[in-house]
Amino acid sequence: NGAGCLAKRRLRELRCFQEEKLRREIQVHHWAATTIAAGWRGKRGRDMSSRARIAKLEKWKAMWSKEENRPFYYNQLSGEMRWRKPQALLDLEPRPVCSN
Repeated sequence: NGAGCLAKRRLRELRCFQEEKLRREIQVHHWAATTIAAGWRGKRGRDMSSRARIAKLEKWKAMWSKEENRPFYYNQLSGEMRWRKPQALLDLEPRPVCSN
């Protein structure tokens, strides 16, 4: 009878061990899937941002006026010309970092 009790206890311990092992494995799979998905979403976001940036750059072209001896900007899609740099190009320039 004592051997049967020990066997039951051992079986219970093995079940608990297997359940814990399965729980850890599920957690690792969930973590891996979440990490991979987050990385993929980040890459897609960076790619979309890069395409939008290139599209803005391609829209405006900086040119030089010999009469005025200064640059002007030409919109290749609408034919619009400006002396001041368009906001679309200003948005693409790196912003200075304030050290206050």
